[in-house]
Amino acid sequence: MRYQLHLSMTEEDYLNFNYFQAMESEQGKKMLMKSRLVLLTIMAAAVLLMVIIIGLDSFLIPYVSLMVIITVIYMAFYKKIFGRSLRKQILKTKKAGRLPYEPEVEYEFYEDKVVAIAPETRTEFSYRQIERICVVGERYIYVYNSSVSALVLSVSQIRQQVNEEEFLQFLTEKCPNVEHYQ
Repeated sequence: MRYQLHLSMTEEDYLNFNYFQAMESEQGKKMLMKSRLVLLTIMAAAVLLMVIIIGLDSFLIPYVSLMVIITVIYMAFYKKIFGRSLRKQILKTKKAGRLPYEPEVEYEFYEDKVVAIAPETRTEFSYRQIERICVVGERYIYVYNSSVSALVLSVSQIRQQVNEEEFLQFLTEKCPNVEHYQ
């Protein structure tokens, strides 16, 4: 075993990962753009349909104005809306008695695989399964083992246990697809 890390994850860490996944990563930005285009298309189709059915009438102007205002507000505040939605999702899951993440995980990094051991689960995957590694400033390292799932590694906790630069170098050797974000 090359590295063994015992890391804890907070609600804030989970929110930051999901926010990064949806808003900052290249895949998230593409999905965000697609969802905005879909919303614009739906609104434009609704306006066009109203014009076709009712015709150009002064009666239509308030409805079209309202649709435009709603669309602009939604697009302007999408990030805040998404953040609140995530927080509500976590609260619902907590009330149900289960967290959507493991608060304590022990990670074992071997030469050929990664093992994540939590109190109720054990996940094992080879380095070939890692899609990419995202280094987010001085805060997190996300090791993606699928397009939407990643190991959330807190840089501050890594620094307390191992040499961060050597650890990141080890990961880079295993998976050269490393992206850096601020």
